[in-house]
Amino acid sequence: MSTFQGVPRVPPRGSRTLRPRGEAAPPQRFSAAQGTVDEVAVKQKEAGVLVRKNDLNGALTLFDECLVEVEETLDGLPKDDLHYMTLAQARNDLTTKIAKLKEFTPYEYYLKPVK
Repeated sequence: MSTFQGVPRVPPRGSRTLRPRGEAAPPQRFSAAQGTVDEVAVKQKEAGVLVRKNDLNGALTLFDECLVEVEETLDGLPKDDLHYMTLAQARNDLTTKIAKLKEFTPYEYYLKPVK
């Protein structure tokens, strides 16, 4: 075994604590912001499916829900957080998607029924 100044490069056998085979890995910790990012991604995929099925109103409501979730998460998040830029980009993407989707919806969707 080669050494550098008398210190072996590889620690001796048994000095490292290894997880026994078959034992589950410890759960990964993630922030609430990461959970929001994951939820919003799932909802955006659902909204995309609705757009392909020509259900523009349903897609708009899902995109609006996503936007509200992202903005609520961004309100309490400091700018130096790891997920701040991801959420800010998601907010910008959602606003552009909503604007583009509103261009394709007929004006009948915006008319309120007369009572």
